Amino acid sequence: MLPSTICNHHLFLPPYICSDKFENSIAPHLRQAENNGTVLRWAAASALAEILKLKTAQYTELMPKIETLCAHEADNGVKKKYLDAIKKVKKYALLAIVNYPKIKKPSS
Repeated sequence: MLPSTICNHHLFLPPYICSDKFENSIAPHLRQAENNGTVLRWAAASALAEILKLKTAQYTELMPKIETLCAHEADNGVKKKYLDAIKKVKKYALLAIVNYPKIKKPSS
């Protein structure tokens, strides 16, 4: 696992974003995403989408779960929340790979 201040794609995020408390906050949203109520699923999708877009250390674990939730979601509004986040994250990952030689490492 990456150090607490460095997350995926060499982003420097505050330590609380990669902390255990942050990781533990994802589980309730995943449970809520499987609720029968559309409003609750939409709220969970919105929260999970925003967490995914942060590109934290939990990204590799969260991405497949969100893709699975999206595949099984019946409501188009909820599904759109997931798809928008997935699209943005994949676009960012592609840009990071394409521009990798141009990225300069931070000086120590």
